[in-house]
Amino acid sequence: MRVTVVGRTYILRVNRQKWHHLPPEVELALITPPRVEQIMRTHPVERSDCWPHRVAPAWNTGKLSGFMYAPWSLYSALSAQRPHLVQIDEEPASLALLEVLLLKWWLRYRTVFFTWENSEPRYSLIARIARWLALRLADGAIAGNTEASLRLRRAGFRGALAVIPQLGVDV
Repeated sequence: MRVTVVGRTYILRVNRQKWHHLPPEVELALITPPRVEQIMRTHPVERSDCWPHRVAPAWNTGKLSGFMYAPWSLYSALSAQRPHLVQIDEEPASLALLEVLLLKWWLRYRTVFFTWENSEPRYSLIARIARWLALRLADGAIAGNTEASLRLRRAGFRGALAVIPQLGVDV
């Protein structure tokens, strides 16, 4: 099975350690932005030497819902990898998640997103629309905690759902 993981979390090697525990029949590939800009620091990508790793240009990498990839670059990276499943570690209101969900019709893959969202943030109209679409188009979701999973169900998400805390890092 070919799995592509998309997300800014995986620009750092330390956050990719969990992928070493996948069974050998899983062919993993990564797509990340070239950097993530935060208030005090910009984190450049640390390229993977274990899996195919495509870097796609992105905008607003420090923003929760406004983050998105350059559409043609994301399409090119996904079509080159031909995944059966795409896991994108972005919240439901993310424009990057919406991009992945819209591309699935052309590229024929299943999608899973990740969320920690356990409160009611105030979103812009565009983010609310993106969230509404994500909850209807995604095949599955991984919630980082029980409250996030309950919130997804209350919002109308009907796909497969698992509660799995993410990103335990071996220091």
